Amino acid sequence: MALTRAQRCLVRVLRFFSGAFLTLLSLALRVSALLSWKAKGARGSRPAWRTVPPPDQPLLLLPAGELARRIRRRELKCVDLLETYIERIKQVNPLINAIVKDRFEAALQEAQVVDQLLSDGQEDEESLQKKFPLLGIPVTVKEAFALYGVVPNDGQFPDAVGHRINFLCTGPMCRYAEDMELLLRVMAGPNISKLKLDDPVSLQKIKFYSMEHDGGSIFLLPVDKEILQAHRKTVAHLETDLGVEVENVAISKMKYSFQIWSVMMSSKSSDNQENQTFTDLLGDHGKPVWPSWELVKWMMRLSSHTFPAIALGITEKLTKYNSKANAKLASMAQSLQTEMVELLGENGVFLYPSHPVLAPKHHAPLGMPFNFAYTAIFNILGLPVTQCPLGLSKDGLPLGIQVVAGPHNDHLTLAVARYLEKAFGGWVPPGQS
Repeated sequence: MALTRAQRCLVRVLRFFSGAFLTLLSLALRVSALLSWKAKGARGSRPAWRTVPPPDQPLLLLPAGELARRIRRRELKCVDLLETYIERIKQVNPLINAIVKDRFEAALQEAQVVDQLLSDGQEDEESLQKKFPLLGIPVTVKEAFALYGVVPNDGQFPDAVGHRINFLCTGPMCRYAEDMELLLRVMAGPNISKLKLDDPVSLQKIKFYSMEHDGGSIFLLPVDKEILQAHRKTVAHLETDLGVEVENVAISKMKYSFQIWSVMMSSKSSDNQENQTFTDLLGDHGKPVWPSWELVKWMMRLSSHTFPAIALGITEKLTKYNSKANAKLASMAQSLQTEMVELLGENGVFLYPSHPVLAPKHHAPLGMPFNFAYTAIFNILGLPVTQCPLGLSKDGLPLGIQVVAGPHNDHLTLAVARYLEKAFGGWVPPGQS
């Protein structure tokens, strides 16, 4: 699916202006930091650059499953565990601003109820594990999700209505691979019956496939060398340690991951109604917005919208007015899904980079805002994916790889995740290198 000459030209223009913007922004930030340092230096103080300190409490480093077992066995008080986590949050949140809303007091009251329930001794350990597998475990919830008792954060785009619900895939995020299945069983609810989590997995019998990059999309950055090295190291370890053959594949349609995602997210709903576009949301109470004009205003610092928002709006316009290309991309999405399902079968996994670049600095994604397509494409294809950490880069940034399987074969990706954790060390506490 080739882009038209006009589309290629527009992409080059966007890249040029975004690159120029990032260069100027970087220079401005350096000058600002230098002036700030001199001003503080004149007052006899220097700026303190701080990083997140490593966890200093052993409880913070235990898997959720182990903590839940200790609570059920009355070996650990829920209140004590919660207070340990609250103290940690208060220690690091001023540095990273990860928690935007807390409910510490309410959580402590709930923890006391849990401890009272356990002290009454009316439920044995086996019964508690079956009814409340995560009893007493502190959890955090992303602010974009509706949570009982908390004002919802409306305005997330794309919205999950109609067929888009199938593209909104939310899974557990945890530090240890052993906790993935535990959390997945809880989050899946009645749909857990569709999975095969109780099926035994022989890693030596899995068919492994590998692809190091998307094939060269003009919308995405090339894969970083350190990510490639980690990918190849993983493949080599699988072949050496398990004695399996990892087959390198070149799936040409992956090059169009972003275009496929964009078209599928903006396609008509099942009742043939047009979905609300991102450009519609940019308007103020129905006032029309022209993304191309906003781009001109943005370059003159007159637009009230961000560059990624404008770029997405322009992309929507390009796809909307090219019905023939849209039809081809929609067909390509179905063809790619069929190709992947046939390739993976019931006993195959696909190794793919989690992201083309290492964790970027602030504002860096402005220059290439569509790198998320490396993960988003699998939401469109409806395939289960487990993201696996592979240690840290030379600069202390996380490395990772995606493990993809056929529909409802999450047990394969989870088994590979547990193996890779043992092989490469898994999650590394912050502040370490």
